[in-house]
Amino acid sequence: MAVDPTTEGLFVQRRFGAAPERLFEAWTDPEVAARWLFTGLVGDVEELAMDARPGGVFRLRGARHEGYGEFIEVDPPRRIVLAFGVPALRSGLDRFVVEIAPDPAGSLLSLTKEGLPPDLSDETEGDWRVMFDRLATIL
Repeated sequence: MAVDPTTEGLFVQRRFGAAPERLFEAWTDPEVAARWLFTGLVGDVEELAMDARPGGVFRLRGARHEGYGEFIEVDPPRRIVLAFGVPALRSGLDRFVVEIAPDPAGSLLSLTKEGLPPDLSDETEGDWRVMFDRLATIL
C-alpha cells in the first residue's frame, strides 16, 4: 500500500490478487461490502443497504455509528465515485474515488478521499489499511 503525501486529501493504492470484476463486486455487493467497508469507522456492520448506480443510496448501521451516502458515478469494473458521511463523527459527506485497473497479479486499486483535513490523514490511512487487509482476506 502506498500513500501519496502530495495529494490534497488521501491517496492510497494496493494490489489485490483478484480480478477487477471481483474487486468491483466487493465495493458494490452489500453482502460482501458489509464484511469490510467502513468497518473501522462504524464498528462491525449490522445493516447495509446500497443501490450501486448513479444517484443510488448507500446506508449502513454499525455497532458504533450510522453512515449514509450516494453513488455519484458507477463504471463497472473500473470506477466508483461515492459521497459518504458519518454524522456522529463529522458533518457533511466526504467524496471517495475508487479506480480499479487490471494488474499482472490481479488488480490495482486506487482510492482517493478528497478534501481530508491534514490532521486526519494518518488516522484515516490507518483505517483504510485495516479495511484493505480485511478485504484481501475476503477476496
